[in-house]
Amino acid sequence: MRDFKVEQILLSLLLLLLLDNSTWWTTVSLDEFLSCPRNLANNRQTRMLANLSAIGCYDDDVASTSGYRDRMLSSAKLNLRAMAFFGLVEFQSETQRLFENTFKVKFPEDFRQSRVTHASRVDVTHRQLERLAKVNGMDLELYEFAKQLFFLRLMRVSNQNMERVNRTATGIH
Repeated sequence: MRDFKVEQILLSLLLLLLLDNSTWWTTVSLDEFLSCPRNLANNRQTRMLANLSAIGCYDDDVASTSGYRDRMLSSAKLNLRAMAFFGLVEFQSETQRLFENTFKVKFPEDFRQSRVTHASRVDVTHRQLERLAKVNGMDLELYEFAKQLFFLRLMRVSNQNMERVNRTATGIH
């Protein structure tokens, strides 16, 4: 049985990485793309969030050590935790609620969740999906962390709103 969420996340990451100035890499197959030995698209979200100079990413000797993966992922998680806001595309209404509460703004229209994405239109074999998961393991772990953090923040916002409603209802300010 295929995990729909993981598959959608991997495909979304893949499609984002294949975009180059809004032009598709139509001449490169997915298998060729995945076979690139030093593919900077692999674990891109983790790398983009990590403090690369602090973890030694630019030093090939350090980057090949066994603890490098853990340091990169820890750094990305720390930086994500420090962000005032981030959203998850598959949770549009929750993302909107969190954004509005974080920045004290109200959007004139509610976000709409779309089930049809570029990723949902791509045909990927089971073998390719497994390879995508393998080369993006840190991104998948970071996503699970981000999802937990996202819902924890959403729960805090909901609790704060409930407390505000209760104080208003009881006349306590």
